[in-house]
Amino acid sequence: MRAGLAMLTLLAAGLLSAPSIAHAAPAPAPEPVTESQARTVTLISGDRVLVTADGRSAGRVPGSGRAEVALLSRYVDGRLSVVPVDALALLNDDRLDPRLFDVTGLLDAGYDDRRADLPLIVTFTGRGASAELFAGAPARELAALDGSAVRVERAQTPALWSALTRGTVGYRKVWLDGLAEPQSDVSIPLVGAPAAWAAGLTGSGVRVAVLDTGVDVDHPDLAGAVAGTADFTGAHGDGTVDRQGHGTHVASILAGSGAASAGRYRGMAPDARLYSATVCTAGGCPESAILDGMDWAVRDKGAKVVNLSVGEPATPGTDLLEEAVERLSSAYGTLFVAAAGNDGTVLSPASAPAALSVGASTEDDMLARELVDKPDIVAPGVAITAARSGDSGLPGTAYTTLSGTSAAAPHVAGAAALLAQQHPEWSPAQLEASLIGAATPLRDRAPPGGVGRLDVAKAIASTAIPQLSPTPAPLVRSSLAVDFRDRAGVATRRVLAGASDGTRFVDLSRAGTFAMPTGRWTIDAAIAEADGAVTLIRRTVTSPGNVTLDARTGRSATMPPPRPDATPAYAMVGLADLALTAQAQSFQQLYTAVSGRAVAAARWTATDSEWSFRSARVPVSAAPVVLSPLAGGMLALTLPLVPRFTLDVSYDGGHTWRRPFYTRVGDRGVAHLRPAAGADVSLRISAADGKGNEVRQTLHRVRVPG
Repeated sequence: MRAGLAMLTLLAAGLLSAPSIAHAAPAPAPEPVTESQARTVTLISGDRVLVTADGRSAGRVPGSGRAEVALLSRYVDGRLSVVPVDALALLNDDRLDPRLFDVTGLLDAGYDDRRADLPLIVTFTGRGASAELFAGAPARELAALDGSAVRVERAQTPALWSALTRGTVGYRKVWLDGLAEPQSDVSIPLVGAPAAWAAGLTGSGVRVAVLDTGVDVDHPDLAGAVAGTADFTGAHGDGTVDRQGHGTHVASILAGSGAASAGRYRGMAPDARLYSATVCTAGGCPESAILDGMDWAVRDKGAKVVNLSVGEPATPGTDLLEEAVERLSSAYGTLFVAAAGNDGTVLSPASAPAALSVGASTEDDMLARELVDKPDIVAPGVAITAARSGDSGLPGTAYTTLSGTSAAAPHVAGAAALLAQQHPEWSPAQLEASLIGAATPLRDRAPPGGVGRLDVAKAIASTAIPQLSPTPAPLVRSSLAVDFRDRAGVATRRVLAGASDGTRFVDLSRAGTFAMPTGRWTIDAAIAEADGAVTLIRRTVTSPGNVTLDARTGRSATMPPPRPDATPAYAMVGLADLALTAQAQSFQQLYTAVSGRAVAAARWTATDSEWSFRSARVPVSAAPVVLSPLAGGMLALTLPLVPRFTLDVSYDGGHTWRRPFYTRVGDRGVAHLRPAAGADVSLRISAADGKGNEVRQTLHRVRVPG
């Protein structure tokens, strides 16, 4: 299970800092974004998103024929999502990966407009759909998932979007082909490996696989141990080099001979038959490469144990890697050992039920980091010395030292290989149960439910047939039942919604019942209509029960133009203090139903001027300032009576501003301007009523009468 794009992370090279708790951040007052101010990324829908430098808000260049399709933006816990309203039903039917609209993640992964294509993974209900969806696009079969990995040119995204949304193609789900990044003398004796060796258990005859950055097959510790290699990234030839060094480090913990150290840094199962799949490059680890590597290791090479040191944040639902772990484990009897992650939460694919998730501990049996979620087991993962790839830039000569759950996982994978040699008839579940049941209690800082440190000596000495304990029932908290209705009063799936209590955020986009901690929760929702109109709703709840969010309660978010010949180029409405906004071509598509106040922004254009208008914490029907030309280089400004009003003028296109002479008579003011002959001016106006309500307006290319 996983969150939004977050790139998959190879879990090594140092313990990572703990993240902040996810919550909805206060929304900045929205403003139109220009291309000169923004980074750009093209969504799968063909819409081009313009992201501000701070990453908190976005403008848009619509795809062909999509100017009237409204766009929703949500900024939560430092991540910006941008969703066109015609994607909502597919998202809430689990037909689209939410990471396709996680703009922060797309930018972090380098999937912005500097890249020529958008990498996708598509699973199918019928294989004939592939040709119809991706005619002419490079595609690669993913046998483990009944899917294909494809690269879609940016220019082809509108045609792809049309095929996806018209409902005639038999695809099951479209995913982003996300990226992973690489995430290892005392530790081996600590977990009891020498006792297993003394009993004749060295992993002999057991096939194990490492899916990582490749291995240095010329390293003395791995010489003769690597039975097969393959590269699924297209960047490393036959997979016999490791330029990052992560995979060599992991592989030697699992099955290294220790030859370069006279046996000092011997691995857990030195006689195991090792296979290496290169699934990562310096730029990351494509999910499609990981899936191909899993299938190759299990189906083609018959691996009994597979080590996965990759992970990404988890959310409800089953992702591609979790699904592959479940399928392959069940079909081929393979145990997948996966690094749980370094931030205290169990990441995907370690979160798959069939995976054995591994956390990190210190050599004195303490947790390497406080845990929020409980992995299945922990193993040494701090300052672990193991083989250094000669092709990498890591420090050291024959060996290097790394930390993290990446280094902990191969300890457990190697222990599983020792047990598999002792009990070749055991299932993955029995291997897992034996290792968990024999684990040694930690000294302190035990996580919820308790977890123990790997002790393979105790596991091989046990005569009991292991059985996994039943999964405890989840903690039941208050149930909040949510129902969404469109402007016709009909239940709808065209929804983007969430709830926040100030520290936590819960996605509510799919109608149903949600288990949530008790407290005061603010719900914000965008409900879209079939014609593209959007209603923003905010509700506050303090007790469990049934909540209906009904678009019929919304009122039109009108804002009059500054003059009759102005045409709308941009309109936006947001919920004050919540990070949800809707932008459309005009205010005729936007409605609000809020218990508080909204924020709004707009841009109008005319033959000789353009206007940008923003209101903060005011009713969106508030009128902008109206200008009327007067003779003698003057403008008359009319606006509602307010106690505070400021006016600035620029004669150089907005580079520098100054305060002009201004006189106020009733609700009409006169500004005395002195531009050069025939030149335009820019005006910046701010008005406030003393109650926190504020209106701001910026006008460019204003022609002053002579």
